[in-house]
Amino acid sequence: MVAQSPSRLNCLKPIESCRSLLSGTLTTFCTGLQKDGAQKMSKDSEALEDLRAASSPGVLHTVVHYLYFPAKGAAEEAAATLRGLGFTTTERSGADGTNWLVLAQHRIELSEETIGAARQVMERLTGPGFGEYDGWEAEIEP
Repeated sequence: MVAQSPSRLNCLKPIESCRSLLSGTLTTFCTGLQKDGAQKMSKDSEALEDLRAASSPGVLHTVVHYLYFPAKGAAEEAAATLRGLGFTTTERSGADGTNWLVLAQHRIELSEETIGAARQVMERLTGPGFGEYDGWEAEIEP
């Protein structure tokens, strides 16, 4: 089963400030684009509650983030940065045949703090006019 939640927030911290959260303790459950930050946070919280209800405490979840870029080089650069932060990545042509998709995967323990850290990293990489963070999904681990 896969759970999803809409989110897109402005990055407030540089990627380096999220590095410690990403190294083994990052928890993520985010996806989709919306304009209202409060609404996004609410959706993430709802999704987290659903995941917590279906999972055992302390269990690691496989989380996949979806990032789109207009050029292959931009996708490759973002993927390299994400690999440096401990993500496993796959780059390929997007379903639209125009943009490039980067799938960034990691196994993490769920928490609101780590969700925010992951979103900040993804939003920093897809900054305004550079790409699009289309959210995330997480597998439910009993």
